[in-house]
Amino acid sequence: MIRTLIVPNYYREFHCIGSSCPDTCCGGWKIPIDKKTMKKYRALGRSGFDFHGAVDRRRRQIVMKDGSCPLLEKGLCRLHRDLGEDYLCRACRLYPRHDEDYGSVHERSLSLSCPEAARLILKREGRLTFREYMGRGEKEAEDPASRPLFAQLMRARKQMLSMLSFRERPLAHRLAMILAMSHDMQRGISQGKDESLHMIMDRYTLLETEKGYEWFMSKTSSCMGRREERYDQMAACLGLLGELTEIYPGYGRMVSGWLDVLYRTEAGFADYDRAVRESEGEPEIEIMLENLAAYILCLYVPGAVYDRDVYTKVKYCLFSVLCIREALTAEMALGRLKKENAMGREEAEAALLRLSWSYSRQTEHSDENLELIENALKKRKLFSMKSIFINLFG
Repeated sequence: MIRTLIVPNYYREFHCIGSSCPDTCCGGWKIPIDKKTMKKYRALGRSGFDFHGAVDRRRRQIVMKDGSCPLLEKGLCRLHRDLGEDYLCRACRLYPRHDEDYGSVHERSLSLSCPEAARLILKREGRLTFREYMGRGEKEAEDPASRPLFAQLMRARKQMLSMLSFRERPLAHRLAMILAMSHDMQRGISQGKDESLHMIMDRYTLLETEKGYEWFMSKTSSCMGRREERYDQMAACLGLLGELTEIYPGYGRMVSGWLDVLYRTEAGFADYDRAVRESEGEPEIEIMLENLAAYILCLYVPGAVYDRDVYTKVKYCLFSVLCIREALTAEMALGRLKKENAMGREEAEAALLRLSWSYSRQTEHSDENLELIENALKKRKLFSMKSIFINLFG
């Protein structure tokens, strides 16, 4: 069976920075243990190796203690130090490299939850491209990549990235167009019209023309400038982050701090409006948020081949960008309160990096948290297309 490996252009630039890293990768997530490694751990347990309660044999995962792995000693993994890399589970051995298998197509990327990978992903200046490698592999019982929907999703992802990279237009407008396209695609998917989705995508190429762009903005103009509604809705969005099971230590406290500085002030909306205005206008920050959106679209859009729900995948992308943008607004407002002066560009970029990788650890490192967000995106009126447009444009 011919297999295609796809990797982003920054993939091979990654090198672990070790002790220079601002956080450890040995904590703040639920680490799954693959079956092959679990057999080794059972044998080690029988021979007397003390795991310090780190291994949950029933759930096949590493159990964190106070937010970090019990096998971590003085910054080193006991398994790696005493027994070698072969005794690390697959997740620990490969991290932050992330694999998605679609049968004859295999995608490999870096996880945003790693601070150094986040730097490569978000500080990238050029356009995101992919490298493809061909090879042979064993024939799969099922090949999702051969489904008509997969080809359409790959084309959609390419088109979304093209729309996203058109920096002559505000990022909020580009994201709105991508959301609208996924909405129309979902209607076609729900009607079983997988092979004709290209017709919907063809229509959206017209939005890249000046006339098409003006038409789209006229259709969404009623969502412009409604900041008081954004104020209420984004408070609820950050509130949803507060409902998540805490995976990244201290994340709940961080969310509470953002809510305090943005929505629980004496002047209320007036303070919020000022905080938003004072946080806007940095082109470097907008590029980093664009790169964040590109990362999420690349990772999640092809996965709609399994659940046939591309719209929720794109909603998750916009939810993530909006929450991190809002958290940065809070951090900048908090910085002004503490220092009595504005946060500099480098400080803001460093804050955005930290907010992005900690958000990824809190969400992407927990299937339970991802499922909670996904259900909310599907069911709550807060996440209708109109509400998201208001949050983007407000």
